[in-house]
Amino acid sequence: MKQGIISELKERKILILGFGKEGRSTYEFIKNNVQVSEVIIADKNTIYEQEVLEKEGAKVYTGDNYLDIMSEAEIVIKSPGIPLKDINIEAFKHKITSQTELFLKYYKNKTIGVTGTVGKSTTTSLVHHILNEAKLDTKLVGNIGIPVFDILDDADADYYVYELSSHQIQSVDVSPHIAVLLNVFEEHLDYYSSYDDYVKAKQNIYLNSNMNDYLIYNYDLKDILVKGNPNCNLIGVSNNIFDNEVNVTETDGVINYNLVAKKGSLKYNVEKINLEGKHNRFNIMIAATVCKLIDIDDESIVNGIETFKGLNNRLENIGTYKGVKYVNDSISTVPEATISAINSVKDAQTVLIGGMDRGINYDNLIEFINSGKIEEVILMYDSGKKIYEKINKKNDKFNVYYEEDLERAVKKGVEVTRKGKTCILSPASASYGFFKNFEERGQKFKEYVETYTK
Repeated sequence: MKQGIISELKERKILILGFGKEGRSTYEFIKNNVQVSEVIIADKNTIYEQEVLEKEGAKVYTGDNYLDIMSEAEIVIKSPGIPLKDINIEAFKHKITSQTELFLKYYKNKTIGVTGTVGKSTTTSLVHHILNEAKLDTKLVGNIGIPVFDILDDADADYYVYELSSHQIQSVDVSPHIAVLLNVFEEHLDYYSSYDDYVKAKQNIYLNSNMNDYLIYNYDLKDILVKGNPNCNLIGVSNNIFDNEVNVTETDGVINYNLVAKKGSLKYNVEKINLEGKHNRFNIMIAATVCKLIDIDDESIVNGIETFKGLNNRLENIGTYKGVKYVNDSISTVPEATISAINSVKDAQTVLIGGMDRGINYDNLIEFINSGKIEEVILMYDSGKKIYEKINKKNDKFNVYYEEDLERAVKKGVEVTRKGKTCILSPASASYGFFKNFEERGQKFKEYVETYTK
């Protein structure tokens, strides 16, 4: 199947649009595997390897007019970071593709694709972990940080578990065999023209499916997630609703499933799992559903659920210092994730919120804070200032502070959090503009905690 991708690109004039992590991956794949007539690389930002790339025969275009070169290419392989709203899509639609689209075209039936605003990295990694428990050859790829072209070997894996961002699936015309749509909340409004466009991008994970494919979706959000009558088999999952249309539910670690030909239940030990919160119990249900669809045995599923350690920056317990537990939830970039974090963490007293302001609505988070569910609220950066201006500061339920940056916010958190309680970093905002990514933000949180708890 790798040969199918190679044949499609062979002897063509290829433009790699965007030269971030995935763009570099595309270039290396072509350089090492494909004889093309020409490689062009275009990015708005400076490409520091430009001299090396040009010595290797590539043409490189950067700057504000980098999109002008599109007319010269036969095939445009677009990186996820290039917004389609910036491109005259009708003029070039016939030539634009991506790593994701090329991969799905040839590996569809081996692909489990997972998307959603929150929870996709945990769910994708949990599915991968369970499949490894079942001794299958499984590759974890995609938005989790591994471009799919980096793992294409001549010998195909049994399954590819693909974390898909909205950017990766926005324009694909092939759906994965098993598609998972967890949720959609306001996010990436700096990338899309509207929230509706963002929702449509997420829905594209299943809109090109067929009658042999599956869509596993959050039944509680059906009105948002499911468009029309998809051609695939629908599997609704809920830990809130019991309904004839709900195929999978869970109570106290017992997952009941009705997948037409597969009907039954399996039980895991709730005390053994490392994932806190109701939202993670939902992610466990989703992962178990995927595995039942591909006939994984119950023992492997339960062992996988109970041995999965969770991911860094996702409700990650970084330790207890002077009697206070610190939790790193830097992956939180939307209000709903922060609300879930506060509800999930035992003895939560303090939360650190704020980052890049992308214009999303924080009213639900403000209402949640005003209810007094958390005692100490420390706000920071641009979005934190926006929340600070709207929050009810004259109250007897909680204290609210504004600090300019993460370091000052951690220092305040150390000062106000009592022994036996927990302080959480859950920003409800993107890290960009202040940190390279959410991983760097999480690492800085750990460093500042160690510094100010000495």
